[in-house]
Amino acid sequence: MKISKSGFTLIELLVVITIISILMAAVYFTVDPPALFASARNARRWGEIDSIAKAIRIYEIKEVMVGLDSNYSKAQVLGTDTAGCDSACGAKETVPSCLDIREAMKSLLPEIPYDPKTGTEENTDYYVNKDENGILEVGACDSELEEIVYLKR
Repeated sequence: MKISKSGFTLIELLVVITIISILMAAVYFTVDPPALFASARNARRWGEIDSIAKAIRIYEIKEVMVGLDSNYSKAQVLGTDTAGCDSACGAKETVPSCLDIREAMKSLLPEIPYDPKTGTEENTDYYVNKDENGILEVGACDSELEEIVYLKR
């Protein structure tokens, strides 16, 4: 009577596992998921600063915007903090206190957007500035991938 052994040897299994591991590593480094996530967060930032800028412009048409600092050289971070907002923004020099626009914008922006990675309600990590010519700049304090996320209107 002949006994038949079927299955794979340990060496065959190790070779297959090694090949699969090498292929997975190559795909991981080719696709680069951290960069894709950072790019997606930057895309969200672009959309949110656009929404903020549109809401502020609509509000300005309806009423005079109260609260934007008249110091044209420094921007204001959006949020509810009364101090510390000047240390959080890496993209622009800002004043120490955040600008709280929740009440003024509640009909236009039911919820003030905040940065997907570092923002909070207290400090959204989005800034606004209006220059001496009335041009509004809205931007993200901490964008990623060396991309500068801001717009002027």
